[in-house]
Amino acid sequence: MVRARWFAVGLPCALALALAAGLGAAQEPKKDGDGKATDKGKAKRKTSLPNYFAQIGLSPKQQDDIRKVVEEYDAKVEALRKQIEELEAEKLEKCEAALTDGQKTALKERRVAAEAEKKAKKAAKTANGDEKKPDEKK
Repeated sequence: MVRARWFAVGLPCALALALAAGLGAAQEPKKDGDGKATDKGKAKRKTSLPNYFAQIGLSPKQQDDIRKVVEEYDAKVEALRKQIEELEAEKLEKCEAALTDGQKTALKERRVAAEAEKKAKKAAKTANGDEKKPDEKK
């Protein structure tokens, strides 16, 4: 029962937290005039606390302890994401192995057509001004 609850609630929360942490860490470091990354004025970026934790009066030690836990689980979640990607690619490869040459060609053509449709839709959205800017709300 507890394990089922963890999978139903804890795992999605952990994945969402890891995704949010990963997006924040994806920024490039600032560069000085000669193109080298600079460290001046840049302290080590602290891992974010889970939602609402910063609002409940945690002591600095509690914050540090929680951040260590978050970092540990973020690393595990990232490893699992990579493993999932590899398994998905392996699954697709094995599925494609069951196809005839004609089916493989048709599949490739369908993928190319789908990608072209996707690009056309994106271009149409941009041309129509439907594309929202990050700080813009409709």
